[in-house]
Amino acid sequence: MKSIEASLRPLPPAPSLFPPPEDSLETPPVPTFALATSSKLEGIIEKYEASTLASCDYYRHLLEEKRLFFIDGPRILTLLQHLYKKTHLIPSTVTLRSKSNWNNCGGVYLGAVAGADLVALYEEHGDALFFENIRDFLGTTSGKVVTNRSTVNEEIIKTISKEPDKMLAPNNGLTFRATKVDSIGRTVVNPGH
Repeated sequence: MKSIEASLRPLPPAPSLFPPPEDSLETPPVPTFALATSSKLEGIIEKYEASTLASCDYYRHLLEEKRLFFIDGPRILTLLQHLYKKTHLIPSTVTLRSKSNWNNCGGVYLGAVAGADLVALYEEHGDALFFENIRDFLGTTSGKVVTNRSTVNEEIIKTISKEPDKMLAPNNGLTFRATKVDSIGRTVVNPGH
């Protein structure tokens, strides 16, 4: 790694009677290194750090400058499991908080949920939140060619991007299905989403 970093340094300028303009002097890139392996590195790193190998000084230098990262088997597995869960597994429990009390009519709970809470739900569960959403696989054009007006999905996208505060009125909000709902004040937990 040290030799790779050294090779990135620009060559000294050729002797000249006139110094080069300031804007022509390039700043060399500062390389960052990542070591990726399917093996578990914990014990290997401990042994390397306890060694007296000549490369340890440069290794410590990279660590101090936060230019060396490790991605080993356990971390790769955790990342893949998290990604798979967010892409393919419907969440078993979703917690929603209404800005006001929930209205319950025949097993249907109606309430106003803050956009920030929906963003947090998406960050936690990813696309799996919308696994059964018909609008997702219909796409922007809803599968139809409409020449004289926008499709429903195009209008939803326009509202979300240009007037998110008006989402509820024309689009009637979002729907979550659940096999069971537990209401705790302004919070609804729906296991078996």
